[in-house]
Amino acid sequence: MHTLISGHRFYTRLELDRWLLIMLIGVCIGLLAALLKQSIQALDALQWQQTKSYLKVQPIYRCIDNLQGYDV
Repeated sequence: MHTLISGHRFYTRLELDRWLLIMLIGVCIGLLAALLKQSIQALDALQWQQTKSYLKVQPIYRCIDNLQGYDV
């Protein structure tokens, strides 16, 4: 709860700790989401690069098998 002293609002230590914890959780979730996005993009680039090299030397059905193997 907050108390009013001469028109000013003062927060208790519990309220400040709660907001700090919520902020830290938000920052951690945001960083984790950014790391996950970067990892997925790196794997996608690797998959596409290998598929392009397979298409130069192998028939298309082998490339499709390769893509399905990565997707599983």
